[in-house]
Amino acid sequence: MNPAQRPIACVHDKLLVESYTYSDLKENFVIFICLEDLFGQGLPIYTFENICNEDNSVKLADKTYKVFYNCSKWKDVTQKQKSQLLRFFLTDEGDTDLCSKLKEKEQRIKMTERERKEYMDYCILADSLKEQGIAIGEKRGRSEAKLEDARNMLMENLPAETVARCTGLSLETVQQLAEQLKTEPVLQ
Repeated sequence: MNPAQRPIACVHDKLLVESYTYSDLKENFVIFICLEDLFGQGLPIYTFENICNEDNSVKLADKTYKVFYNCSKWKDVTQKQKSQLLRFFLTDEGDTDLCSKLKEKEQRIKMTERERKEYMDYCILADSLKEQGIAIGEKRGRSEAKLEDARNMLMENLPAETVARCTGLSLETVQQLAEQLKTEPVLQ
């Protein structure tokens, strides 16, 4: 099965599994917009449907169509909307409201080189600030853990010097913590 057929087969399998009959299938269009004539026959539009290779009069009737629009032949398309849309895809110019709307959306999406640089600078700064925030949080967590360990050691009546040596806290900090513990009510 060629890749262009795979999605169609999946859609049909899904519909059939959900108790639809083959005749209940809706029309499916797979549209290709090509800047050049892929088939070299000079047509503006090529429409394909599944036909038996052995007998061209036998059609699968699965209501699936593949439509290839050849933008290089936009002048040969009789419907103005389609013609102008193909022209727009090929030349970035078109005389319909749809083409104008597409052009406006394209302008909103496109960034100037300066805007792109500013956005990238912003992303780099945001990442840096995030990393700094994580580092600060980790440092605070380590400090709080050391204080908690020191508090527990002091409650076990270990000397302040031993607590300072084991936790890496300064002797002053451990002594201040010991004073705080003396004033705190004891929880049973």
